[in-house]
Amino acid sequence: MKQLLMLLAMLLVFPVAFANADGNNCRNINAKAVLVDIEADCEFAGIEYSGCFITKIKGTINGSWISYVKDEWYVILEDLGVDTPDLAEESWYNREFEVFHSKQGTVWGNAQFILDWQSWTNDGGPSIPTMVEGGTGIYEGATGWINAIYLDAALENFKVQGRVCGPNIPDD
Repeated sequence: MKQLLMLLAMLLVFPVAFANADGNNCRNINAKAVLVDIEADCEFAGIEYSGCFITKIKGTINGSWISYVKDEWYVILEDLGVDTPDLAEESWYNREFEVFHSKQGTVWGNAQFILDWQSWTNDGGPSIPTMVEGGTGIYEGATGWINAIYLDAALENFKVQGRVCGPNIPDD
């Protein structure tokens, strides 16, 4: 029993890569991120966007995280006549194209979420769920998810968690 508990404790401390049912290796993502810049009129892979949120990320993925947005991807729900909670200062729907750059490669995907100021708690706030759709380097052919959770109402600090699987993610 003691050995089993020790093994479980080690898996919780060192959850870096493991194989899934498809035979692909998976990597747990656990990091912190801080917003460092906002740019207008940026592009990725030849596609133009109306804005970029540039974030530094450090943890099991190190580098930068860039959220690409277009004006039509941001809608205040009250302006559409959608009922929102009475206590909400403002609620909106947002879509973003998320790109995580690291020395090992780039991983990307789409995020869609509704942000409501009422959803803040002591442990964090709303989250940005990204469905991973591919990448380069070790992330070529990757799938999975990455979720960024707001840690402050200034929308500048995040906790990032997820699981990314792919044929090029190395065994440890």
